[in-house]
Amino acid sequence: MKFLYILILFFCSNCDTNNVKQKYDILSLIYGDLAKPIKPALPFQMMKEKNGDWYFKTEKDSLNFSNFKNKIESDPIIVAISTIQNNWQQWLSKEHIQKDIPTGFEQLYEKFKKTYQYKKGETITLSNIKKERQQDSIIPFHDSLIRPDRKDYDQFYMLISFSKVVFNEEQNKAIVLVAMSRSKLDGVSGIYFLRKENGIWKQEKYIGLFIS
Repeated sequence: MKFLYILILFFCSNCDTNNVKQKYDILSLIYGDLAKPIKPALPFQMMKEKNGDWYFKTEKDSLNFSNFKNKIESDPIIVAISTIQNNWQQWLSKEHIQKDIPTGFEQLYEKFKKTYQYKKGETITLSNIKKERQQDSIIPFHDSLIRPDRKDYDQFYMLISFSKVVFNEEQNKAIVLVAMSRSKLDGVSGIYFLRKENGIWKQEKYIGLFIS
């Protein structure tokens, strides 16, 4: 009897560990997709048109832009991470969202709508999120990082908020709600539908909720 009890505990522990790993595999995938500096647009004054295409006017212009682009892409950024605790039911229940749910995710979405919110005090272990850009920093978000009289974020470059990652029983489908913003007036949110294929999580579909 004691051996059976230990075996059950061992099995449950392995399940929990696997769930945590898969959760952070998904968060890392989405983080890597979002946590990037904005690519600079080509400055018009450096360009000239030829045969319908645009070219740099001089070699110096080309070099200046290349150096500027490389600096932006290599400079470290600070990304703040938070959990979604507030109620998003008015968005999650909209008719167009229900119609766009990918085939095979219908039951999981109903489960997701009931379990997506983090409870107060629940956190994301930031060290478990894998970064593609090692020069960047991930910090926990708290209200003191934002000044009420400022629309821009002064203490960090980007804020990403995650809901709970909700899995199906087979652990091969998952749904997560994500909001990302670079200021109070520059934000986007949406729902990620993911499928696991050959041991790798891939985005099946993304449904946008709103843009600010």
